[in-house]
Amino acid sequence: PKRFILTCMNNIKYIPDFYLPHENKYIEIKGQIRNTAWDKISYFWFEYPEIKLEIWGIKDLKEKGIL
Repeated sequence: PKRFILTCMNNIKYIPDFYLPHENKYIEIKGQIRNTAWDKISYFWFEYPEIKLEIWGIKDLKEKGIL
């Protein structure tokens, strides 16, 4: 898995759940999103705006036929 360093959060590492190479994007799976998770995701988007990251919840997984 790819690790991203979030310098805004004292060099914390952020590792998305999946990478879809055919779409060149990362996926983060969340059932319930706590504030700390939102912080990491927000800082990721701030520090790596050129990298695609999508957040998928249970509804998204059901729509895609994964659940």
